[in-house]
Amino acid sequence: MAEKVILGIDLGTTSVKAVAFLHTGEEVAQCQVFYTHRHPQPGWTEQDPRELADGVWEATRCVARKAAARGAVIEAISFSAMMHGIFAVSSEGSPLTPMLTWADTRSASQMEQIRSRLGLPLYTRTGTPLHPMSPISKLAWMRDERPDVYRDAARFVSIKEWIIWLLAGEWLVDYSTASATGLFNIHSLTWDEEALKYLGLDASRLSRPVSTTTVLSIVDQKLRQSLNLPDGVLIVIGATDGVLANLGTGVIHPYELSLTMGTSGAVRMAVGSPWTDVSGRTFCYALTEDHWVIGGAVSSGGLTLQWLADHLASPDDPFPAGNRTAVDKHLFEMAAQAPVGSEGLLFLPYLAGERAPIWDERARGVLFGLGLHHTRAHMIRAALEGMAYALYSVYAVLSEQGSQAGIVKASGGFARSPLWREIICDLFDIELHVPTIEEASCFGAAALALHALGYLERLTDVSSLIRIASVHSPQTKNTEIYRSYYPLFSRLYDQIKDSYRELGILMARLNLTTGRQDR
Repeated sequence: MAEKVILGIDLGTTSVKAVAFLHTGEEVAQCQVFYTHRHPQPGWTEQDPRELADGVWEATRCVARKAAARGAVIEAISFSAMMHGIFAVSSEGSPLTPMLTWADTRSASQMEQIRSRLGLPLYTRTGTPLHPMSPISKLAWMRDERPDVYRDAARFVSIKEWIIWLLAGEWLVDYSTASATGLFNIHSLTWDEEALKYLGLDASRLSRPVSTTTVLSIVDQKLRQSLNLPDGVLIVIGATDGVLANLGTGVIHPYELSLTMGTSGAVRMAVGSPWTDVSGRTFCYALTEDHWVIGGAVSSGGLTLQWLADHLASPDDPFPAGNRTAVDKHLFEMAAQAPVGSEGLLFLPYLAGERAPIWDERARGVLFGLGLHHTRAHMIRAALEGMAYALYSVYAVLSEQGSQAGIVKASGGFARSPLWREIICDLFDIELHVPTIEEASCFGAAALALHALGYLERLTDVSSLIRIASVHSPQTKNTEIYRSYYPLFSRLYDQIKDSYRELGILMARLNLTTGRQDR
């Protein structure tokens, strides 16, 4: 009898990954398809929904072929997807605009108005921090800057909603995706009336919210056949990539902390009901009605590593251009040559602004304490330590509100580096576990499907499927050094945040008067 597998599909920032898992959690096959971003203006980050959908179809066909070659049958597909993206569609379901991704900050002025008009109560109801990444501000931008599109669009959706419509023929949004829009009341599990009123938007122009464990069927049989999927294959609507990364590493208990660092990074914990920060510094997104994920995302990560490689490289560096794995490995090896604490060099890693916990799109990178004794190795290590401090600042907020962890589970590309694991373990002063599964969001999607289909009675049973590859214990001496530097790192932003605003105004004025074009 053929083995049954669950296909977890993760629509990430730069690629779609599809991984087939046995019910025991063992990986059977995987494929990855990359897609592109467009930056037509400074602060704009767009993607073509059709290109992303094509990536999903290609990855699905690829995994289906590999699974069939092993004699496995795909029983169900479950989806994970990036948060905060949104685009307009026509009454026929055709995209009318590109997708504005989480990294798109064109709606900064609209968010300023939302902060002024709706403020902290909106965050408290929706769990989404007040930042231009949020779809509520992107919709406000469309209303103000593209009134014809805003008026004529049949509805506004995320990429996963569009994929589900193409497959199942229904406009549905899972509670998790909805809870990351700034438009969804996480206490009533309905679209927030005050947010809709502010936008002048009727709820009928948004998808119908449903549980993340909702099971659907494919209605387009030609599409199903073209994807090499068997008759009767089921769809579990799934959740967002962040909460499923938590589930995929087994962080479903309150005493555990999830730390992910890839293109960007995040710190998350699981709670049993909606929980918001008194100052609006962290997010609260749904996993299921009984499981919620709190924490915060930081914008630095692989993007910062790429910047270091591009601008601190030397002709003597022993790695081939374009080989990201070799480049990252070499950077970590160089950083290891510098001592813990980088001999007084601190790096604010806000090259692309920052999200949690400061939520300041104007913030920019800073090297502080640079002296003649510092080398390239110091700068690279300081950057890595700065990213770690940024993550720790999110955990500090959670701890301040009473959420303490005894174990941190690390995932993402950075988790492959022993140096990175040591930095995190020592700074956080918590035992660090690295699960064997690398594609945590894909596995989280598959685990959610196993629960939805009745194979896992309780979602917490996912812990029995998680295997740990390595365990690290903090080194007291290193912890003392990092904890000595951290208060200074934390104060630096507070001391210069007004200067970021002044810099933004100055740059805007110079661009206007000189006509200089941003590249």
